[in-house]
Amino acid sequence: MSTSAWVKFNALHTGTDTNNINVIFLSGGNTGFNLNLNNTGNPSLSGRSRTSDSVQTATANFSLSANNWYHIVGILDIPNDD
Repeated sequence: MSTSAWVKFNALHTGTDTNNINVIFLSGGNTGFNLNLNNTGNPSLSGRSRTSDSVQTATANFSLSANNWYHIVGILDIPNDD
């Protein structure tokens, strides 16, 4: 599964909040993916293919800054847990 987006944040949430970019959930909200900036500003992609699967998460090792454009691409190999 893959997703991408061009993003520019005027301000970034920190602490316990995240900055959602692209969220798609199916089957009552238990399957799908969430592309966001985590609470430290790092791009992160999480998802699972069905309710019985564990959630797979990939997080970048860098953070973004406000008022800059970024092209974020996320890829998860959910069937192989990668």
